[in-house]
Amino acid sequence: MRIISPFKDYYDSAQAYGIDPKLNYYRKPEVFHSVQLKDYFPVPGIPDSLGYWNIIIATTGLLIVCGRIYPFLLPSKVLEFDTNRSATEQISRSLVMSPDDPLITKSVARDIFRDEAYWLRIVKDYFNYINEIRGYAVGSEIHRALRAPIILTSVSRQNWKSEFVPVPALTNPRLANFGFQSILDPFTCFQEIAQYLGNELAQHDTAPLRTGDDETIARTKGFDEQSFQTAAPGTKKLNRKTNRERKKNS
Repeated sequence: MRIISPFKDYYDSAQAYGIDPKLNYYRKPEVFHSVQLKDYFPVPGIPDSLGYWNIIIATTGLLIVCGRIYPFLLPSKVLEFDTNRSATEQISRSLVMSPDDPLITKSVARDIFRDEAYWLRIVKDYFNYINEIRGYAVGSEIHRALRAPIILTSVSRQNWKSEFVPVPALTNPRLANFGFQSILDPFTCFQEIAQYLGNELAQHDTAPLRTGDDETIARTKGFDEQSFQTAAPGTKKLNRKTNRERKKNS
C-alpha cells in the first residue's frame, strides 16, 4: 500500500518493508456533518448507571478503524471538525483514551460535582465499560458510505434514554494523536488498513462475466474459424523459398 497524505502518521514507517504500488491510500481528511450511526451498525448503549452522567458531562467518542470501534471519553457535548490540520490536531489533543489521562481532572465535571473522588469513580466505571467493547466489530457499511478505512465520530442523544441523533464524522484522522500505537503496533496497523482497502473498500469489477469457452464467445461476437487467418496460403511460402535460393547463389 502506498500512502498519499498531507500529514504523517505513526504506521507510515511500515512502508519500509515494501509496498504494493497498485494499492493507494489517499489519506485526506473529509468532514461529514450529519451521519446516523444506527443506519450502519447497532450502536453500543451506555449502561443506565452511566448514561445520565455521560450526557451531562461528556460524549462517547468513537474511533472506527477497519470495521472495529474504539470508544473514548470526550469532555465536551459537541464534537466539531475541521479539515485544517492544526484544527484536527487540537481536537485530537482533547480526547481522553485512558482513565489516567490528566484531562480528566481538568474536566468541567469538577465544577459540576465539586467532588473529584466521585467524578473519578464515575470515570473509572466508564472506562471499565468501554474497555469491554473496545475492538467491537461493526462491519464495513459505514466505511463504504464514507469511503474511508478510519472514521472519527461520537455517540450523541438528546437525553440519556432518547434515540441516537445524527452526528458529525471526520474521515482519515491522524491515529498518532490518539495514542493508537498502544492499541496496534505500526506494522499491524499498516497491514490491517492495506487489507481493508484491498478487500472491503476495493472497487468492484464492472466488466460483464464471461460465459462459455473461447470458441463459443468468438462465435457470439460474429467470428468463425477463418476470421483470424487467410483463407488460403497463397504464394508466400513459394516466394520465401525462391528468395533463399537467390541469396544463396548471390
